Amino acid sequence: MDKVYVNGRDFTGWALDTDYYLAVSALSGFMGISSNVMGCDFVHSVWPSKYYKFFSHRKEHFVAVMQGDPERLMMDGDFAIFCKDALLVAQSSSAYNKLISMGYKGTAHIPYIADTVSFHRISSKESLRKKYHIDDQVFVISNFMRDSEGSNIYTPKLIKGPDIFLEIVDLVSDMIGRECILVLLAGPRRHWIRRELARRKIPFYFYGRLSEYDDYRINTLPQSIINELYNVSDVSIVSSRSEGGPRAILESMCAGTPVISTDVGIAKDVLDDRFIYSNPEEGADIVMRGIRNQSIFDESVVFGIKNIYEKNTLDIIKSEWAKYYHSSFVRDRIGHKSFYICDLYTGLIK
Repeated sequence: MDKVYVNGRDFTGWALDTDYYLAVSALSGFMGISSNVMGCDFVHSVWPSKYYKFFSHRKEHFVAVMQGDPERLMMDGDFAIFCKDALLVAQSSSAYNKLISMGYKGTAHIPYIADTVSFHRISSKESLRKKYHIDDQVFVISNFMRDSEGSNIYTPKLIKGPDIFLEIVDLVSDMIGRECILVLLAGPRRHWIRRELARRKIPFYFYGRLSEYDDYRINTLPQSIINELYNVSDVSIVSSRSEGGPRAILESMCAGTPVISTDVGIAKDVLDDRFIYSNPEEGADIVMRGIRNQSIFDESVVFGIKNIYEKNTLDIIKSEWAKYYHSSFVRDRIGHKSFYICDLYTGLIK
């Protein structure tokens, strides 16, 4: 059995840690998981675009899984050149097609793993709303993604589209009345959106500790809490301009909460096209159709969950990784030498 060293955690409990633990779960069983890089056959990492330079002598054995948008990642010219000799794996159809069109012909496609254990339906929305002091009568729109830049927390992180999200909730609140809506926020670096919602007098509830400073460490929440917050929501909105995932699409669907999204990352792999929008007006229109007819939202959840259980479960992705690691394509590429394979985003080896 080949030995693999998995790394890439940032120890905050956020996305990279999730990617790390799911990678370990996916590789366990057909790979020996090592706690030390020395003597391993593979390094399976969750952040290669940050540490790829340390693999310059092993790039032909380096598997980079594109969790970010390839067009954005390849703006780093050195990384783009490095990837010409690396083994690339896309996690969405969109990323796969982009990499192929950019000339990375050997790219494979292995989807994200949906964490169906941490994210799931909770039967009583009413009792959960009482727990979080949320009125049963309001329509709850949620977003748990960072909206502020780490370097200046009162500057919008435009790649996440907080301005788009703001325009959607503003339009919806105008149509149904501000007293009938509640924007539910959680997670770190929500400073910009909180300030803008307050300025426009749109009701919102932030679950977390208020701080005027960078709150990345104090407001990164356990997944159990995020799951409950999805469950009290009526719809979740992804408004990003560029994404690898985001995981929010998988998480919301697994929690049984409708989600609408811009056409980024995995959106078209998971969602019905009717729930993908290109501007705030389209996004608000989708939300209003769901408000007027709940069955539309219910159908979207059934559609998304069906896709997830056909493509994104741990067992399915474990099988896909096993096929990839043992494929003749990978074995022929690396020959009989010792080699290292990296999943995406971090890998520091000697």
